[in-house]
Amino acid sequence: MADVERDLTSLLERAIGEDGPGAILGLSLPLHGIEWQGAAGHFARGSERPLQPGDGFRIASMSKTFTATLVMRCVEAGTLRLEATLDEFFPRAFVRRVHSDGASITLAHLLNHTAGLWDFALSDAWFNELKTEFGRFRAPQEILEWAVAHGSPVGAVGAAHVYSDTGYVLLGRILEELTGTSYAQLCRRQILDPLGMDSTWLEGHEEARSTLSHPYAGSLDALVVNGCVDWAAGGHVSTVTDLARFLDALFRDGTLVTQRSLDRMLVSVPTPMGARYGLGVGIRREAAHGRPETSHTPWGHSGHWGSWMFYVPEWRGTIVGTVNRSGQDNRWIASAVIACVESRSR
Repeated sequence: MADVERDLTSLLERAIGEDGPGAILGLSLPLHGIEWQGAAGHFARGSERPLQPGDGFRIASMSKTFTATLVMRCVEAGTLRLEATLDEFFPRAFVRRVHSDGASITLAHLLNHTAGLWDFALSDAWFNELKTEFGRFRAPQEILEWAVAHGSPVGAVGAAHVYSDTGYVLLGRILEELTGTSYAQLCRRQILDPLGMDSTWLEGHEEARSTLSHPYAGSLDALVVNGCVDWAAGGHVSTVTDLARFLDALFRDGTLVTQRSLDRMLVSVPTPMGARYGLGVGIRREAAHGRPETSHTPWGHSGHWGSWMFYVPEWRGTIVGTVNRSGQDNRWIASAVIACVESRSR
């Protein structure tokens, strides 16, 4: 174990990069007898406070797996159908604004990003909108209306995987209208509280339940941006401990959804990056562009601020972490962890 810890600590130092600020990594691999968490670097650039393994971080698009889980629970309860179309939940005029063929968009299309919708969240137009008042709270309906008003469809419905946060904001609104309960409360009552994820919270909609380490986009300290802006598509703050608990409950223990629902979530479509994407779940074997495939197939998700959560089904274990900065291809980290563990297990 000492050799593994030394290798993982070295990996964290590499993950920080030249501009930091820091990195967190958590492994729970019971078949290998490994339970390990570590951190390197700092809580923020220019700060002397070391980053700690228990610090919270923005998980960004990893919230999509929460949202997909809520949808599948509704499907199990018989209150939703994956084949249900947008016009069952929104006025026809609005559906036509979403997409000229919006009436044929199903929940499954939204979940696996094959609805052909524009991704507002990473557009220059949305960043310019945020810059007008970075710290302002924006309600989900305001975000959705802005996305529909300022973007145009980018593909035919069902034609291909085109990643879109717009689709997941739509899903969040559908869940709220269906249940009469806020998305924040749905997550808390159905996922976070039952699993004891006490350090996880929906930024902008709940009180903080953990520290929040600083993520960066270039030189911008992104904590100036109100965390409400991605909501059901990516608005949670969490920790490596809580996310490992979620992964185990979803993929290993059958706590959150039935095996039938999980099997459906893992039915995937190819992505432009060469991986595959199911219903709120990424499925991949490649390590990174130009690198060989790993020997395992992690399930999970990554997030814009350099975060990732992967379940390794062959090991019944989890690999979770963050580097707290955008624009990073962190797929190599999970692959490097797998290679490290394998080399020490021979």
